[in-house]
Amino acid sequence: MGVDHACATVSARSIDTVQAAVDEIPAPAALLIRPDGHIAWTAHAGATPDPAALRTALTAWFGPATAD
Repeated sequence: MGVDHACATVSARSIDTVQAAVDEIPAPAALLIRPDGHIAWTAHAGATPDPAALRTALTAWFGPATAD
């Protein structure tokens, strides 16, 4: 199960996705930004994102996934 699927299991009700490019500094591969603006999860540049860690952060901030 990849990061996109982990996100999709919760995102239908509460998550917006945004893509951005950064030219001058190494940027993370992915971020989960909490509603208060703090980073809840990150996949470092060049690293393979960990779907289980993302799922844990999503559950902590948005509750368990539902079968909408």
